[in-house]
Amino acid sequence: MQNNLPNILVVDDQKENLDSIEVILSGLKVNLHLVTSGQEALQHIQAHEYALIILDVVMPNMGGFEVAAKIMKDGRTHVTPIIFVSALSNNEEYLYRGYQCGAVDFLYKPFNAYILKSKVEIFLVTTQAPTRT
Repeated sequence: MQNNLPNILVVDDQKENLDSIEVILSGLKVNLHLVTSGQEALQHIQAHEYALIILDVVMPNMGGFEVAAKIMKDGRTHVTPIIFVSALSNNEEYLYRGYQCGAVDFLYKPFNAYILKSKVEIFLVTTQAPTRT
């Protein structure tokens, strides 16, 4: 990982989803941190600063909404943009809860690779995020 590049945290309990996002974002000049649980995500958030978090909604033990609520309560991380991803398409309750938890965007799986990459690029340009690893 390069210290001068922004960090992006990707959280999904399905390895194939992590692999897919890694391929989609591979051309960007970022450090990708891929984790498979909410607890692991919170540990990474304590150790690193992130320009963006891509967070799955439905995960065992600690779902994305719970992780996001903890991120939003932390004074150091509460402004970190979160893009939720969910396989539960067009679920307005999840969409509403996601935005309540601080999401800046919400994508439904399977998502369009071009759209995901474009949204990530825009957040990287607009956030001026820290790059500490």
